[in-house]
Amino acid sequence: MTLSTGSSKCRKGATKFSVRSHEDHNRNYHVLIPLVAVILGTLCHVDPQVQHEVLWILGGLGIALALLETAPMKHHVELIIDIGPLGIQRTTKLNGRSTHHPLLPRECVQDCIITEHVGAFGVSNHLVLRVESKLIPVFPNAKLSFAQCQSLLKQVQTALREV
Repeated sequence: MTLSTGSSKCRKGATKFSVRSHEDHNRNYHVLIPLVAVILGTLCHVDPQVQHEVLWILGGLGIALALLETAPMKHHVELIIDIGPLGIQRTTKLNGRSTHHPLLPRECVQDCIITEHVGAFGVSNHLVLRVESKLIPVFPNAKLSFAQCQSLLKQVQTALREV
């Protein structure tokens, strides 16, 4: 997975920030082949005469699930915010398909801050906008380092002051 961040001036008084990630996986044959072999071996051992159809149907569903879980995957994600005089527009592009989030009116946005979420296996950093009594993620589901969050925070705060 690669991650890049960037910003640019779009038009007078508006600034655009984007975070891009690309994730490509090929089929994982090291997991698929042993898993299918175990399922088929178990079925042949438990019901060699194929007398219990339900077991074989469940085995087939297990193989189908293994095929789905090890399937090749390509994710191209771009998270964009456009800070303009009227408000902040957030857009998510997943494999070229755009989703526009509701416009956040400029007068409702107090500021931008970094939050940290401490989980069982690590700490994640998120850039969020304080909008009245809510925290709204600037880049939803983006995995940013603290240094990336700090850099983007300074740029977003500057853009918020300029507008």
